[in-house]
Amino acid sequence: MQHSEFDAALRRQVERGEIRTATRRTYLSELKSFRRWWDAQDDPAVSQTIGGQREPTTEAVTRYLEHCRDQLGLAPSTLQGRYSALKRYFGWHDGLTPSGLSGSVTALLGGELSDDSESAVPAPNTSTVKALLGGVSDPEAQALIRVFRRTGLQSSEVLALNVEDVVLSREAALERGNDIPGLVDFAASTFDPAGVLCVPARDGTSSMNRYRLSTSDTTALRDYLDRRNAGEYGDPDHPALFQTKRGRMSDDTATRRIREAVAVAGVEETVTPTRLRNWVGRTLGAADVDYRVIAGVLGLANPSTARRFMPTTDDGDPTDRDVVDALLSVDPDSY
Repeated sequence: MQHSEFDAALRRQVERGEIRTATRRTYLSELKSFRRWWDAQDDPAVSQTIGGQREPTTEAVTRYLEHCRDQLGLAPSTLQGRYSALKRYFGWHDGLTPSGLSGSVTALLGGELSDDSESAVPAPNTSTVKALLGGVSDPEAQALIRVFRRTGLQSSEVLALNVEDVVLSREAALERGNDIPGLVDFAASTFDPAGVLCVPARDGTSSMNRYRLSTSDTTALRDYLDRRNAGEYGDPDHPALFQTKRGRMSDDTATRRIREAVAVAGVEETVTPTRLRNWVGRTLGAADVDYRVIAGVLGLANPSTARRFMPTTDDGDPTDRDVVDALLSVDPDSY
């Protein structure tokens, strides 16, 4: 696959203002996840030769998405993000046909993988989530769990974050104040001594959403960053907040790291990024937050799919008020 050439094309699109830098990072991250899976396949049906170079077939994309759904338990919204990145690559490559790709996976994404199917992925109980926050000892997994729990972001959004997007002091807020309008004022009402997570807005503009971090979140992220910057989790000079030795962390790796840490902590319930996102949705629903706001928090394309998070019975699971209040105070209000 022509990864570096594709990256160069994306960089030119960024320069022309056609896509955002965060979008480029997301596409590359998704493409790397696909390539790691694809490189391990020996079935000739998933490869073809174009111009003397091995390239994926539409069958490879279909099988990869099935793998992500069936083996990794990824949500439809995450699958759609992976498909979008691959479709962009197929459209860029002269020898590949995006229309053929679309035809091969329409049933997979539009039929059995409709938004409603995400409701089949259960959310952990609030008591389980809190047990994770106190029981997971690995700093990297702890940081991943806290970011997903605090924001409800999609995996591609979390893994596109950079170290500079985590603001853990007033000094850091002042330094980044020129880059992110309103950050200094928002930070002034947040620090004591909590921090802020700055995330590109989903509206395609250069604006940033700012998520409040609790004191315990800040402590956990600072511990992780100290270890990361000391070289324990890859290249300390790499901009990515979460990374591996190969570069920016993939969705598959994030899921595996969380699962491994949960098992070590002795928590029997399965916990993945998708399940943590669904926990955020259910927590907001239990607090009587409008389903349209929940859809905005989770980035759901169809707001009506967030109705599934509205409670039908009182199951006695306590609402994590701290998370609810933080999510409803995201600034600017992009919901």
